[in-house]
Parts: sequence; structure tokens; C-alpha cells
Amino acid sequence: MKKPLLSFAAILFSISMIGLNVLAQLPEAIGLTPLNSDGRSPVTLTFNPNLACDNGAKTLVGAVKVQMHSSIHTANIPMSGWGIYGIDYNAVPKDGIHTTTDLTDNGDGTYSITFTPSDFYGVPADSVIIGLSLVFNNGTWDKEGKDKDGANCKDFKVLFSNSNSVKSLQTSNRFTFSPNPVTDIMRINAAESIETVVVSDILGKEVLRIPGNQNLNMVVNTESLSKGIYIVSVYDKKGLAGNSKLLKQ
Repeated sequence: MKKPLLSFAAILFSISMIGLNVLAQLPEAIGLTPLNSDGRSPVTLTFNPNLACDNGAKTLVGAVKVQMHSSIHTANIPMSGWGIYGIDYNAVPKDGIHTTTDLTDNGDGTYSITFTPSDFYGVPADSVIIGLSLVFNNGTWDKEGKDKDGANCKDFKVLFSNSNSVKSLQTSNRFTFSPNPVTDIMRINAAESIETVVVSDILGKEVLRIPGNQNLNMVVNTESLSKGIYIVSVYDKKGLAGNSKLLKQ
């Protein structure tokens, strides 16, 4: 079988487990309050240009104005891309509250904005929000704020995570699995004979590939997986039966 493209794998972060809650990983220059968010309640995002990528004359340190150029990622949009429902820095957000994307100058070298991501970007109610892609500027692109990437600069990635979003998110009803969260053993039940089970990490990298048993039921040992969130992809005789998020405790 041809190796699948796991475009459903959407989340990139190293995690700290507290029960079922997974704290968001943040770039050095970004703060988020609260940390544990599902993107459907208000958050305050703070940007510190002093900790952003060193881009010389384009730095936003001391800027009079800072605006946010951003987009949102849902469960089927990889964090490696730009995202969807983008709001340009000079556009009006969709929440009916903000008329600009301007951040507030906090007077200590940082800038912040409080918003509800689902409303700000106009995300459909049935979407599971994963995170944001962000770039900041001063109202034009002659100055900008980006994340550090060695000697280069890259877009900021901010990941939301809340235990409420770790539920099963299947793209079809051709398989189910339990338990979720899982400790050691995962049991899969499918509507068609199982050909392959693929588990990918939050980068989309395949970490487990288990040949199917051609039956409707299968047991997968997850002991080798570190704690975190993974994507389970099940393939049956009809092809991709679906993708679902898995929390390994």
C-alpha cells in the first residue's frame, strides 16, 4: 500500500501533562492567557518584539503601532501551512467587536490583543481549533515581527490545547477506537476489514505502522509512544476509513 500523506496531522508542540489537560507550547516572544484554551473562549495574546527574530532594521522594538496578520488552524489543516480563515493585518476581523487588528501597547515593550479566536476568524461551529499562524507588522511591511528559526525568521505558530478537543474526531464512521486517552492498549473496531493502522506524531511523522489483520477488530500496543497527542489513521479495504486524534497518557 502506498504510504499515506498524513495531512490531518495538525499540531506541533512539546507538552506538559496535567491530568487530561495539555498546555500550549508557545514561541519565546508570545504569551497566551489562559494557556489551556480550545480557541472558543477569550484569550489574551501578548507579543514581545524584544524576543522575536533579529531581523535588523525591520524590528518592531519600540513601534508606535503593531498589527497582527494571522490565520487559524483547524483539525484538518496542517500547522506546517499558513492556515485558513485568514485575517490580514489591514482587514476587519469577523467578530463584530474588533475594527482593526491593532495590538495594545502595554508600555513595557510588549503588545497584546484580547479576542475569541473562533469569532475573530469566523470559524464554523463544528470545527475543532488547533492553533494560529501569526506575523506582526507596523501597519506596513517595512517592519515586521517573526519567530526565531536559527539564523532565519519564520511565522509564529501558537498551539491551543484543551482536554475538550482531545475527543475522537473521525472523518467517517467506518471505524471507532477506545480508550481515548490510552495508556498501553488501543482497541479498534471497523466497518470493513482493516488493512493498515498508521499512527503519526504531532509533526505528521509516522511513528507506528501496523499491518491489519483483515478482521473488523484489532488491538494496537501503544507502550512505545511517549505521552502526547497523535493522529490515528485507519485504512480498510475501501481506503482511508478516517483519522482521529489520540491522547497517550
